[in-house]
Amino acid sequence: MRVFLLAFLAFFVVGLPVWSSSAGEAWVCDAATNNAQHLDCAERELKKHEADLKRVLGQAMAQASEAGPAVPGYGPPPAEALRQSQLVWRDFREKNCHWKSTSFYGGSGQAVIAASCRALMTRDRVGEIKASLAP
Repeated sequence: MRVFLLAFLAFFVVGLPVWSSSAGEAWVCDAATNNAQHLDCAERELKKHEADLKRVLGQAMAQASEAGPAVPGYGPPPAEALRQSQLVWRDFREKNCHWKSTSFYGGSGQAVIAASCRALMTRDRVGEIKASLAP
């Protein structure tokens, strides 16, 4: 039990801040003092980033739709490619976050890591799609 507690604390003191700063900003849930607070915070962040994702996907889809129909030999047109990409990305996010959370498999930290991962990956996806938008 002592080893688990030390590993858990080491992850949150060392690992999560490094892991969560992939977009260059601090993870707002680092201030949480227990799993329940961290989980609530991560779920709020996920809702916020999901709303942002819906908005930027709408913008990206509108721009991609301007490209018109498919051109033989070039794969699906941009709007369909974006739709397919988003479906695959969501599946990847769920599987990736489950895998990351298995470091606390069966413990109370598993839900915290999974929720935090989904929020962070969604935040990063928003940035990725925003970067693809024409000015």
